Amino acid sequence: MWYDVLCEAERRGLEKDVGKLGALARGARWEDLVPKSSLERYKKSYGSTACDEDTEWRIFKDVPRTHLPEDSWFPFVFSQKQDTKPKLSRLLRAGASLFGYSQGMNFVAALILSEEYDEATAFALFAYLLQDLRMKLLYGRTLAAYLGAFSVALRTHAPEIHQTLKRLDFEPQLYAVEWFSTLFSVCLPRPLALAALDLAFARVTDAPLRFAVGILTSVPIDFETFEDIAMCFKKHIRAQASHHALFAMLDVETDAFRELQRAVDTPYGRGTCVDLRPDGFAVVDLGWGRAYVRRVPVQQPTTKADPNPLRPPARPPGHRRRRLSN
Repeated sequence: MWYDVLCEAERRGLEKDVGKLGALARGARWEDLVPKSSLERYKKSYGSTACDEDTEWRIFKDVPRTHLPEDSWFPFVFSQKQDTKPKLSRLLRAGASLFGYSQGMNFVAALILSEEYDEATAFALFAYLLQDLRMKLLYGRTLAAYLGAFSVALRTHAPEIHQTLKRLDFEPQLYAVEWFSTLFSVCLPRPLALAALDLAFARVTDAPLRFAVGILTSVPIDFETFEDIAMCFKKHIRAQASHHALFAMLDVETDAFRELQRAVDTPYGRGTCVDLRPDGFAVVDLGWGRAYVRRVPVQQPTTKADPNPLRPPARPPGHRRRRLSN
């Protein structure tokens, strides 16, 4: 699969993606894509730290929920492997001491554990993914900026789909929060969920964002009402999504997230830019509400025209006029 995606990237001349996809095409495993020093550092730190009581309680509640027995496609069934519950709990507690814990991380950690890694290696991969590869930005307040970047990318690269979803009032918050916070592990078939992690570990630029747009552009969206799409969207995506999403994501090139996550000062306080509207306004999340600020393009300084073009040019500072000798 990755070899075909690599060939397509080469055909399109996508130099940034070719080098990163090449490792996947050669069959590299996740641990092969992580610097050995980082892998060993996280392995050594595993089990040596603890988290606060509130986080312990949230992890305690979420671990039993990290399986969906009614969905046979989900690979991590606790009823078959009873030892996985304490493993996942220990892994999440250790991760919480480094970068906190948010709901959704439990599914990402479970998917890594499902690849039969030993506990310390699974933790090292999980920690490297969230800390070094900055996937922790998919949680908390920064998730709003990522959703904004996704909306901008969808509007740019798939305007018809964006308009359809907007007409149905089906906002990204209703589906993409789960996509990003679980890194697609509960919304796609196992091969595609693993492919999403492949892209992240290979450091493909903006991989989750581009992959999400690729999913929507490779699946028919033909719902007529909000009730229809709200009821059937998850099952529809799970049933229709295929490896074509990996080819579709190659069309998506965006720097939107880097622009959107900037801190912005407004008359109402400092916030995070979460959307760039076509009418020239930036949407800023203030935590307690949103502000709309007009984006002012940065203009390059221009040289003022000289009203007397025949006048000799000004001398640089410190210049002394030489006397002419007789």
